Amino acid sequence: MSVFVEKALAHADRSPDTVVVTDKWRTWTWSDLVARASAYGEAAVEHFPEADGTSAVPILVGRSGETPAAALGLLMAGRAVAPLSPQQPTARLNRCLSKLGVTDLIDARAPQEQDDLQLPLKTIVPDKAAD
Repeated sequence: MSVFVEKALAHADRSPDTVVVTDKWRTWTWSDLVARASAYGEAAVEHFPEADGTSAVPILVGRSGETPAAALGLLMAGRAVAPLSPQQPTARLNRCLSKLGVTDLIDARAPQEQDDLQLPLKTIVPDKAAD
């Protein structure tokens, strides 16, 4: 486990109710962030097995707590993160995804941010735990 993940989890253990992220839709405590990160980590392990040679897991980033939760979850699962902005032209996103050699993509945006982005991949959005 990386030093970053160890420190983040230590903060979460010490101060689970401390607010760490506030976005347009909600406030995230350490407890919320780590719980959601765990869902992203599980999705990464399921859809991006280490043995498949994937160098990094692509995530669509947004302006919510979902993005740091996804990044933390992937790091907790021992995966590298390849953040991609959905505001980039589709052709550029497709080139980036092609270079990564993946068939899946994690959408780390809030549901309110998700749109009908046309990419030739399976988009994964982990199930949410009850808020």
